[in-house]
Amino acid sequence: MIERVDVTEVGFAALREIAGRSIAMSGIGSGLHPGDVSHARVGGLRGYASSDVFPVWVSDGVPVAFGVLWPMHPSLDLLIPDTVDDAWFDVIVDEGIAIARGDTATATVTVDPGQRRLDLALSRRGFGPRVDQYMVMERSLEDIPPRREIGYEIRGATHDDLVGIVEAHRSAFASSWTVDEYATYMTTAPYRPEREIVAVAPDGTIAGFAVIWVDEISRCGYFEPVGVHRDHVRRGVGSAVLIEGMRALRSEGMDRVSVLYALDSDNAPFYGSVGFAPVGAASVRSHTSEGGTR
Repeated sequence: MIERVDVTEVGFAALREIAGRSIAMSGIGSGLHPGDVSHARVGGLRGYASSDVFPVWVSDGVPVAFGVLWPMHPSLDLLIPDTVDDAWFDVIVDEGIAIARGDTATATVTVDPGQRRLDLALSRRGFGPRVDQYMVMERSLEDIPPRREIGYEIRGATHDDLVGIVEAHRSAFASSWTVDEYATYMTTAPYRPEREIVAVAPDGTIAGFAVIWVDEISRCGYFEPVGVHRDHVRRGVGSAVLIEGMRALRSEGMDRVSVLYALDSDNAPFYGSVGFAPVGAASVRSHTSEGGTR
């Protein structure tokens, strides 16, 4: 029997395991990498109660599927592995759609590369055509490009870098991170400071960063986020932290690495310059119910 439970009953490690097994089965490091679960929890969804934005489904007490609700959009990322049988799959899809819709007329669900089963289920329910929003890119961790001398120190972060990292994030993304919030991020597993690769300018400024995430199940690493301080763009900083991040991922046993970028950005050439190639688009599909909100 399938039932929906509070994420606090199963823990986030269970969600990361589901994501890792899904990547291992599909062969694609999708937008729901185990690292994305962790980053969303303490990053993009900070300020929201986890029980409100991480629906989890269990079968006989074992976690089998989960979603990530983004209330600010609103949209739902829904991960249902192919191991879930058809009847329970449909139950989870319908409950997920209801969560995505909330009190509004429209439900929006993200379909990651490799999620053909979910794509077909949404079509049967009258969802609109796919609208591509993100591209998943991957590369092998063999033949990593050599380190590039750019006049910056490239290394793993420490807690002493906290303030500088926050300033770099704010500059790169116009984000709202506070020092206290990022201090929580840096102390919430599985994040480790040394897994945030930073570029340090000669004056001590944190000029760029790339957070790496590992997954022992699929052996596919993940970059999220990657950014460069606006005062240090076009100096090779982004490429340098990616290359160092690849080396760190390989040292932790990863075979390949993926990254996700928004299609309305111009990041494809940047990632392509260090060997990434596209493997599929992450799309959104929407359905508006008749009669307005419900």
